[in-house]
Amino acid sequence: MRSYIISALLCAVGVLAAPSTPHEVNGLAVSEDGKCGGSTGQTCLNSYLGDCCSKTGTCGEGFFFCGLGCQKQFGACIPTYKGKLVSQNGMCGHDVTCKGSKFGDCCGKNNWCGGDAKSCGTGCQEENGSCNGGWPWSNLVSRADPNPTCPKSNDTIYTSEVGNQYKITCSLDHAGNDLKMVWISSNKIADCLSECDVTDGCKAIAMSGTACYMKSKVGIPVKSSNVRGAILVGKAANSSSSISSTTSGSTSSSSASLTSSLTVSYSNSSSTSSSSSALPTSTNPTCPAANNTVFIADSGATFLIECFVDYSGGDLKSVNIASNRIADCVNACDATEGCIDISMSGTACYMKKKLGNRTTNKGVRGARKIKDAPKSSGSSSVAPSTTSSSGNSSAPSSSSKISSTTSTVSSASSSDVSSTFSTSSKIATANSTTSSTTVSSSVTLTTETSTSNITVPIVTGPSSGLSTSATSGAPYGNETSSFVSASPSTPLGTGGSSSSTVLVNSTSSVISSSSIITTPIGTGPSSEISSSTTSGAPYGNETTSDLPIGPTGTGASTSVVTTKTVIVSPIGTGASSGISSSTTSGAPYGNGTTSALPVGPTGTGVSSSVVITTTSSALNSTASLTTSYNLTSSIVSTILTVSSNSTVSAPLTTAPIVTGSSTSISTSSGKYLNTTSTWDFNNWGGISSGHPVATNTTACSVKPTSTATCVRCEGQPGTDKYCGLTINDDSYAVAPKTCNTVEFSIDLTECVVAPDGVSRKALCINGQFPGPLLEASWGDEVVVHVTNSMTRNGTSIHYHGIRQNYTNEMDGVVGVTQCALRPGQSMTYRWTAESYGFSWYHSHLTLQAYEGLFGPMYIHGPKSADYDVDAGRLIVGDWSHIPVDDMYNDAQVAGVRTMDTGLINGMNINPLIKDGESSGQRYTVPTQFVPGKKYLFQLLNSAIQSTYKFYIDGHKFTVIAADFVPIEPYETTVLSINIGQRYEIIVEADQPVGDYFLRFDNQNACATTTNSDDIRGIIHYEGSAGVTPNSTAHTYPRKDNGAGGILGTCEDEPLASLVPVLKKSVSSPHQTVQHDVAVSNSNGINLYRWYLDGTTFQANWGDATLYNIINNDTIPTYSGDLAISTSLGEWVYVIIESAVPLGHPIHLHGHDFYVLGSGYGNYGSGTTLNLDNPPRRDVAFMPGDGPTGQGGHLVVAFFTDNPGVWLMHCHIGWHVAMGFALQFIEGQEKIKDTVTDTCFLNDVCDTWRPWAKEKGIYVDDSGV
Repeated sequence: MRSYIISALLCAVGVLAAPSTPHEVNGLAVSEDGKCGGSTGQTCLNSYLGDCCSKTGTCGEGFFFCGLGCQKQFGACIPTYKGKLVSQNGMCGHDVTCKGSKFGDCCGKNNWCGGDAKSCGTGCQEENGSCNGGWPWSNLVSRADPNPTCPKSNDTIYTSEVGNQYKITCSLDHAGNDLKMVWISSNKIADCLSECDVTDGCKAIAMSGTACYMKSKVGIPVKSSNVRGAILVGKAANSSSSISSTTSGSTSSSSASLTSSLTVSYSNSSSTSSSSSALPTSTNPTCPAANNTVFIADSGATFLIECFVDYSGGDLKSVNIASNRIADCVNACDATEGCIDISMSGTACYMKKKLGNRTTNKGVRGARKIKDAPKSSGSSSVAPSTTSSSGNSSAPSSSSKISSTTSTVSSASSSDVSSTFSTSSKIATANSTTSSTTVSSSVTLTTETSTSNITVPIVTGPSSGLSTSATSGAPYGNETSSFVSASPSTPLGTGGSSSSTVLVNSTSSVISSSSIITTPIGTGPSSEISSSTTSGAPYGNETTSDLPIGPTGTGASTSVVTTKTVIVSPIGTGASSGISSSTTSGAPYGNGTTSALPVGPTGTGVSSSVVITTTSSALNSTASLTTSYNLTSSIVSTILTVSSNSTVSAPLTTAPIVTGSSTSISTSSGKYLNTTSTWDFNNWGGISSGHPVATNTTACSVKPTSTATCVRCEGQPGTDKYCGLTINDDSYAVAPKTCNTVEFSIDLTECVVAPDGVSRKALCINGQFPGPLLEASWGDEVVVHVTNSMTRNGTSIHYHGIRQNYTNEMDGVVGVTQCALRPGQSMTYRWTAESYGFSWYHSHLTLQAYEGLFGPMYIHGPKSADYDVDAGRLIVGDWSHIPVDDMYNDAQVAGVRTMDTGLINGMNINPLIKDGESSGQRYTVPTQFVPGKKYLFQLLNSAIQSTYKFYIDGHKFTVIAADFVPIEPYETTVLSINIGQRYEIIVEADQPVGDYFLRFDNQNACATTTNSDDIRGIIHYEGSAGVTPNSTAHTYPRKDNGAGGILGTCEDEPLASLVPVLKKSVSSPHQTVQHDVAVSNSNGINLYRWYLDGTTFQANWGDATLYNIINNDTIPTYSGDLAISTSLGEWVYVIIESAVPLGHPIHLHGHDFYVLGSGYGNYGSGTTLNLDNPPRRDVAFMPGDGPTGQGGHLVVAFFTDNPGVWLMHCHIGWHVAMGFALQFIEGQEKIKDTVTDTCFLNDVCDTWRPWAKEKGIYVDDSGV
């Protein structure tokens, strides 16, 4: 059957791509055929072909299509300058100009925008920017150059020793798909290509220095000035091949067998079909290779693969596809009722019940159903049903077979349907005739009732299910009759079976039609029948649901599924709209909405039609059902009797209709009754285009606070500060009942600071940089009132490392757990200090934390070693003299930046400013050391990109905690601290009285800082001279760059040293999540994004994930969203690996990681994992920059015991802004129960969106 379906599909490709339901935008029909403009009256807005209507009158998308000009009244256009399109993505040329773009005014000959000739490439296209230059395109020239070099050999063809042909691509990499890496000591491109020649599957190479990376396919192009690349464009003659595949199959019924075959031949990158020139097929589609190919699901349904295409809204549900295969996601959709489209983002498979706005996104793999599965077929047709006023019709003979009517109809066109039963537009004349009824634009009414019965005799043998749907009277809208059969058919027992179908059509408009299906009776298990009848204009995307009929059992009656639909469709001189009544629960129509449409007034003499559908069955018994409706003063009653021989009689009586006005009727057990779609503005306020945003869709709620008196330490082992709990008690399970609330108010403002003597604009908390200390004790309730007093910034506050156990709404991540707080708005965060130790709070909206919106947070608790004096906090971070937001585009282009200095507790000196001229100063510990005393310090790395080595000249110290986890004390002299990590240490004053430097040496192997060894603070001993120290720094292993420059080391503390005091072990995983990390450019431009498995994260400031789950029970599918669903009570292993030689500090919200292992190179099955009391912390480091230049891997685990939406991301600020993040949806069914105040959650979102739209807030990064 599959090959038959493919062949039929290929012949009809012209019909496949277009959606079936026409719609309008701004009063114009949305183009379904690609034509647009004044001559057609069609718009391209919301068209699946693209939003731009070109000046030639065709719909499309992308700059090179719209470069010919756009008819803005018939589509979406972009800004222009002197008649040319202004670049929106950094690309230029072909009538796309850089002038006025945010990427710079120069259009380089390499077709990239930049601020000057240096940044946009040597030579500029004057006609497309502000520089002189010519058109960049040049034909490829084949050269017999034995030693291609860059940039000399760019765009030339090199023939290798074995005869393979490669196109040299200087300064161009292709993301991902690494096969292996080898070192080429000669540093020659030709030698790297020789390695590719002998490596199976090698399709491209990228050289960086002497490292030769071989790739299995050509991925997303990435502009990189230090890469020399090449792409395989032709195989040697003796190795060329043509791949041919034949797909064939057959299906059989009792009377027919259909067999066909399809042969598809491939030559290089083009494909042809032996049967037609239409769409090729794919059996295991991948993107982008399978784009616009056809995939046949297991059931036989046909899907069109649409790489990088997403449709907004219409979400049914999402599931996790562990295999990460499009095919498995499609089959899951095909098995889900109502699913017509999928969008895959990572392993998340989003199923959709309707197609919204079409958007393009490199992180999405899509597939759209274009043909339903074939239906069961038989050898003969049941005669078309007709009715007459006598109520009788002829039945087929006893030799007729049962199943072919529905299969014939299922494959017919709309005109064919009328020959079997009828389409909705012809049903009155084909199925119901009386001498006094005329169905056209008007109807003459009678009060007579006509009944027609069709009976089908019993036959022995196989049979398919029969499902009947009929529509009433004069149709309104575009409804069609749906006749769907069960598939596959199942044999009945030896007793045979019978199906009886009754079509009742009355000439009265009160009762227009009803359909009754009785189940066949035989030997075997019982089955289920679903019957549905719809009438009038459809609302939303509801479809007739027909479930297959299976074999029935001996002596047992079948189960009954009944759907009743009542629609009023007035006929006559008055005006009225329809009424939709549905008993469907949790299956919204449209976009999360069960529509309740009002009925308007009717005119004199106007009548209404009612459709009643009832399903019943009986075995050797008699059942009766009486249904009545009182609708608009019209009484309708139906008495249904089912006798033992399965014949059905349905006497129908009608009462006269009273003229006047009808009323609105809506009955639904649906969960969501009042969804309203609001703006879909393109990226305003972070709302990605193509996704309608739902506002406050259910009645919000606020959980009442307990009025019971809190009794301190009630039920706990003691009455001391921590109620008898110690460091050996499990803080994941218990916390002291302190009955104490600590409360803070913080105000976020713009400010000007000069932490090292150089002034610049920044962001402050309560006028401070860094912000004030939040301090509490283990078990306290913490309340933080946050006010956004900034003028043009939304914001939030996240409490780093606080697990927010069952308080997900307080996690403070914009786009994930809340929407952005607009200026002037306040929010109260309330949570329990269930963990203890040192951490920080900071904004979690793009790069705000690194502009100054952060501060320290300390939760007092037990320690694993004794000390005498708490000497306070040491917060280190990197700092630039220009805002980091201004550096973001440069970071996208060229990676981490060179920072100007490092700060300790917000201060340092600038060595470039002469003594006496700088207001900067070094941080001095306020407590003077007393010999013999032990001093506690808390350390935090708050940098945007930098890793540090901490030490105190001449001193050793003991490490007692890592992040929020007390550890077995260990002694060291130098401590590695990565971004977001914290340590608590105890320093003994055991050195001679004097003045000593404490140092945070920036490790330039990770990211560079000017004067990286001059980030110092001062410790004075009591009785010392109190002068600038001249102490000697510790030595530790460092790498150099081969030119005398010190790089340091990019590493973490040894995992073996970080042994938790409270021992906890890890069980085998219920779910393993593996992600490959790569850096690539976005949409082929020179602005880079970080990708997990080819997908980059994108949050939405106005439509947070938690907001969607609370209101719609769905997970939004915005561009690049990475969402992984996990159940509660399971162990999840996460494996992250990267071929890029750069380390990454990975942070998980809502949990501590169990760090099972890490190392250089890729993770393999032979890698040893520590499951017995491994280190626990909330920031784990994935190593990079291995001894041979390789990347690294990290294996972590966590236990799912905290319902919520939890972000996991790299804590390098540039990287998370560039999309290195994902979210875990943990225990989705329980999340709503944890939210205390859904009203405020909704209000924040609903007030942010209009403000963002008014102010023109645009998000150009991940949003988090």
